[in-house]
Amino acid sequence: MEFDVQKIRGTHNWVVIHNGNVVPFTVGDKHTALKMAATMNGITLKEFLKIRKGGKNG
Repeated sequence: MEFDVQKIRGTHNWVVIHNGNVVPFTVGDKHTALKMAATMNGITLKEFLKIRKGGKNG
């Protein structure tokens, strides 16, 4: 998976990360960030969550 999400320490905000780098303009609550990351990966939110739950390799 190219895009993932990460919580900003000390806040309630989440960002989308790409290969360890924060993608600009992707700050939001967890659901919003997950949705953006799924879209960037070209998959549905449901598929994205399944992959995340199962680990990096699916």
